[in-house]
Amino acid sequence: MLEAMASGLPVVCSEIRGNTDLMGEEWTLSEDGSQKICPGGMMIEKMQDEEVWARALLYMLEHMDEWDRMGEVCRKRSRLFGLDAVGEKMEKIYKRLLGRESERG
Repeated sequence: MLEAMASGLPVVCSEIRGNTDLMGEEWTLSEDGSQKICPGGMMIEKMQDEEVWARALLYMLEHMDEWDRMGEVCRKRSRLFGLDAVGEKMEKIYKRLLGRESERG
């Protein structure tokens, strides 16, 4: 999914941890309440329900005029999870943990 986002593609994904991190916290609920419409695509809560997936894909097809904007949002969000960004976050975590360890003696 991250690769698709980095390529500027809007995404339709299940609403599970990891995906929700990538898609962000900004969304509106669809009319039937089964999908979250995000700036970069859609998240689906009931990932085992093929009707929900079909409605999500139909929504995306009906809103193709928004794909460029959605894709740009995805491209920008993907940079938050790139190697450099994640590496910096991990380095801070390790330094913080090592600092705590040395404080304990």
